[in-house]
Amino acid sequence: MSPTASLGVSICIVAYNSLDKLRACLDSILAQSTPRAVETILVDNASAEPVAAAVAAEYPWVRLTANTDNLGFAGGTNLAVSKASHALRLLLNPDTVLPEPDTLERYCAAFEAEPGLGALGCHLQYPDGTTQAIVGYRPTAGWMIRDLLHCAPRRPALPAGDGVLPTEFISGAALLTSAATWQAVGPLDEGYFMYFEDVDWCRRAERLGYRLAAAPGIVIVHHEGASYGGREFIRREHFWRALVRYLRRHDGAAAAGALRVVLALGALVKLPLTALGDRSPQRAARLGLLRAQLRLGLWGP
Repeated sequence: MSPTASLGVSICIVAYNSLDKLRACLDSILAQSTPRAVETILVDNASAEPVAAAVAAEYPWVRLTANTDNLGFAGGTNLAVSKASHALRLLLNPDTVLPEPDTLERYCAAFEAEPGLGALGCHLQYPDGTTQAIVGYRPTAGWMIRDLLHCAPRRPALPAGDGVLPTEFISGAALLTSAATWQAVGPLDEGYFMYFEDVDWCRRAERLGYRLAAAPGIVIVHHEGASYGGREFIRREHFWRALVRYLRRHDGAAAAGALRVVLALGALVKLPLTALGDRSPQRAARLGLLRAQLRLGLWGP
């Protein structure tokens, strides 16, 4: 065993509902084979489902904290990490699965094999086996505006394989870092309720000189968005609100303002069309999203 192989890893999870997905995640952690010490820390963000009670009864090895309020992903993650005791920290979404018994060990070993690495991502896959992400591209106002207008070019695909690839950001669905790096960069910014807190953290890490990379050969399955339970319009509102905040903080008021203009114009066009012509069961939720989009465009987050 190498000197670094004994480094323990703290797996930090924030849950909100989706108990069935969380069970699959915890079962896959329990099935991992590794010589290193492993602890799993779970923060339940005031789920409506009986998440805390089920975890306490079925997974007594999990270090559980049951919040009385929903702190958001950033707040819940920061709380989980604050309770971690090992040298490695793996942020892991509750709707992920480590598909092979050696996934965790290979992930930690890949991180340790790259001196000076600040954080490592992996090859995220959808349950059907298609690629969700290998490396992350940092969002820009220009690209996101073109995406809204349905004219954004496809991101270039990067090859799978062994080793690591440089990346612009690592998804918080599965982000492996060290306790030392986390302390230097600081916690996730709790001004983000959901989305872009991971991109923000990676930008701060890069500014301190840390390298970011992804390991294409290490696969983790991610259902993506399971905590929203099908509430797609609420998810999109959180996404746009967080993106405007991120652009304003890191790329300036002009970048955030350009996106807000497009969001407002899009809402102004779609609101009357939806109000007059939409007869679907989603009409009320769609109108709520468009009103929120208009407010965000006019007044910001």
